[in-house]
Amino acid sequence: MAQFLDALIVCVLTLLGGEEVQIPSLKQDPPAEVDAHRQRMQNTVYPWYDLSETGTFSGVGDVTINYRIFPSAAPSNMALFFLHGASEVMDKYAEFLYDIRQLQPGYDIYFMEHRGMGSSGRLISESKYLYVDDFDNYVRDAKTFYDTVISANNAYFKVFIWAHSLGAAVATSYAQKYRNDIQGLVISSPMMEILTKFPLSLDEDVAYTTTCASTLIGQGEQLALGQELPDTLVDPTSKESWERETVTTSWKRWTVFQELLVNNQDWLAGGGGSTWGSTNGFAKEAYSATFSIRKRKNARRITAPILMFQAGKDFIVGAEGQNTLKKNARNARSFTVVEFEDGYHELYLEKDRIRDQVLNLTSNFLDTF
Repeated sequence: MAQFLDALIVCVLTLLGGEEVQIPSLKQDPPAEVDAHRQRMQNTVYPWYDLSETGTFSGVGDVTINYRIFPSAAPSNMALFFLHGASEVMDKYAEFLYDIRQLQPGYDIYFMEHRGMGSSGRLISESKYLYVDDFDNYVRDAKTFYDTVISANNAYFKVFIWAHSLGAAVATSYAQKYRNDIQGLVISSPMMEILTKFPLSLDEDVAYTTTCASTLIGQGEQLALGQELPDTLVDPTSKESWERETVTTSWKRWTVFQELLVNNQDWLAGGGGSTWGSTNGFAKEAYSATFSIRKRKNARRITAPILMFQAGKDFIVGAEGQNTLKKNARNARSFTVVEFEDGYHELYLEKDRIRDQVLNLTSNFLDTF
């Protein structure tokens, strides 16, 4: 019955203008480059990453939220607060954090894992499903982290947020609600408009209506259309999976992280690039959040300077929503947009020539404000 309903919905969505997304073919890095990256991660990055301080706190509804702290070598009065994207984990950012540390040794770095993802507490019994019942709980968790961990015993005169995709939506909402907490915002491929890939590319209003209807009839904790779990959740050797995720053109970074995931599949809550595992409830809340965050009345509340990175070949989130945020955030101290024309969604995990620019521009932004 469920398969029949899905097929019927696909037919209706096709009539409403849904189109099949063409996934580009990508060129893999040579094995020697992959191995060199693997050695760097195993011998340099992961040992540094594992020296971080770890902890948990209770988020909204007593959900356990996992976090890490990377203190600077000397006492610091500056902090950098990271927020990751949907279905991600902190460990995915290990190399980016390591390289930021080399560029900005004076910052204390904080990172929390969103509810329902990574090692943080789950909200429903299906642990591999990506679900949230209220998007603003992500924001409330971030505020609790700021109040009870970041600022509790520290008198920082400067706190910046660096955030990706869903995390960037959370960070932007945070900047709207708690303007005095932060002095700057770096948002990479921010989720201000959601693009659908599977089973069809759809207008966001049509997709939102579909998820609202499914949630209304009690299917909020069930998988959204086209989000069925694959037989194999993690395969570092699969070029097809890498291409289908459409998150990075860097084969070496994608495959080495997948190698880490093989032995840590309990971290998983949905697949990379929203290829599987997203529930109707999560999708409904995510769509609703993007509509709200980019609205003029909310965007104008932001006063902190913003640096926004856009991926020119983003299959996950749309530039139109990002540009709407910029247009409406008229009270931001500054709003700089940098587009990487051939970059995919995860710019922090992209090829060196793109990723290096993201790192250096981030460092320059931190030095400017």
